[in-house]
Amino acid sequence: MSKGKETRQRIVAEAAALFNQRGFQGASLAALMQATGLEKGGIYRHFESKEALAAEAFDFAWRAAADDRTLELDAIPHSVDKLKQFVANFVERRSPIPGGCPLLNSAVDSDDGNSVLRERAAGARPAAAGEAEAPPRAGTRAPDPRRSDRERPLLSGKSGTRKSGGRFFATIPRFQKS
Repeated sequence: MSKGKETRQRIVAEAAALFNQRGFQGASLAALMQATGLEKGGIYRHFESKEALAAEAFDFAWRAAADDRTLELDAIPHSVDKLKQFVANFVERRSPIPGGCPLLNSAVDSDDGNSVLRERAAGARPAAAGEAEAPPRAGTRAPDPRRSDRERPLLSGKSGTRKSGGRFFATIPRFQKS
């Protein structure tokens, strides 16, 4: 690996811990410089903006946390045993990135601000779980509940920000009797 790539990876690893503990706004450029031991130009040589660095740092932190939580699951054949191991991993292992859960921290931190981090946080959970798509966003209109086609909306509770007061709608299939 080239020296430039090693430096970039080191910047991302150091920034991941800093952003996870302090948030995007709380992690100043001075703090990033101190954590990495680089000058401003050394950081911006590898990243076009603080936002670009934060996005890569989130990806790094989420990947590390997800890998830690899913450790040894592939070797377990039964679903119930996998679930037990997953819970044990969650309880027994601290997050490899200081500051707690990167997904929760980034989602809360970027809720009313950084759109790039908000998108990364919204996409992280479904991608890790192997789901087809992210849940609907707050403020998304649900289909009319009086529809007579094969799906009906199901109101499953509040979602979104306190400001939006949005609702989270999901659909459940309605099976036709044969």
